Amino acid sequence: MSRILRRYVPGHFRQPWRLAGRLLQTRDPAAFAAMSFAALGVAFSPLDLLLSLLESNGQGAVAGETGPLLFICGAPRVGTTLVHQTLVKHLPVSHFTNLTSLFPSAPIAATRLFGRFLGEPVREYRSFYGRTTRLSGLNDALYLWDRWLGHDRLDPEPQLTDEAGREMREFFVAWRGLTERPLVAKCNRLNAAAATVAEALPQARFICIEREPVWHAQSLLQARAMITGDPRAPYGLTGEAGEIADDPIASVVEQVRFHRALAEKQEQLVGAERFWRVPYEEFCRDPRALLGRTAETLWPAHARPQLPAEVEPHRVANRRTVDAETFEHIEKSLAEAA
Repeated sequence: MSRILRRYVPGHFRQPWRLAGRLLQTRDPAAFAAMSFAALGVAFSPLDLLLSLLESNGQGAVAGETGPLLFICGAPRVGTTLVHQTLVKHLPVSHFTNLTSLFPSAPIAATRLFGRFLGEPVREYRSFYGRTTRLSGLNDALYLWDRWLGHDRLDPEPQLTDEAGREMREFFVAWRGLTERPLVAKCNRLNAAAATVAEALPQARFICIEREPVWHAQSLLQARAMITGDPRAPYGLTGEAGEIADDPIASVVEQVRFHRALAEKQEQLVGAERFWRVPYEEFCRDPRALLGRTAETLWPAHARPQLPAEVEPHRVANRRTVDAETFEHIEKSLAEAA
């Protein structure tokens, strides 16, 4: 049972029942949906096991093509979900849904059987810490990456064995065979593993979203209080200096710096042509620019889909939401760390 629960509530989350209480207090539909899907996933685990016997494992297809793959990554709280939703809304791509999260052992079989009954994946740009509403909503599919990169989602240097790399390629070949569309998927964890995955998946590209440091640090601080219940406890991947500390503000500032360094490292290893570093603020002002670059990457010129004439800009969620003293502390800590 604990192994099943870990698919939905990561093992490093302490006191999950208190987390559930905080989620209920938000009255956010996406937060409610996240809890509902977790409960359904546990209830459907016997069916998931049964469907896993029908799951296409890609054997014999490893020599086939994965087709173009585009992975959105970055630190937590930088806008990766919004970018994911925008690309999926406006481009004819495949994606992972909340339906697949109910069947983590058989996402291909579940999509083949039930995917036809799903509606549009993005009706509105709504999410709660990356969680979306409705079965057709977008999902990070972290359970898939756990298979290949290991279950420790806070590992700053995840490794990919030869066997795991082969299984990963087989999965994406099989997924392409099912959907017949390029895949756009989000996994923040790839901010630390893009180079490893890029070597195993030659057709993969990565969009790394980055946010202005002061707003990123503020959002991380609030996420710690909401998700972990303790502003001293890190939310998401961080370096040693960003772990539990007496000064949570210094800790989140170090976490911001840690992810900047990770992005720089991945860009150097993968190359700027395959690892795109995109400012969140720039994307919000002109989302159509990234849509165009994505379309040029995923399709040859003769098959490229037509983009909408205009794509409405997103509101940049950069405004002070903590008290003035805390915000000044964040600014000062960032200036000292520069």
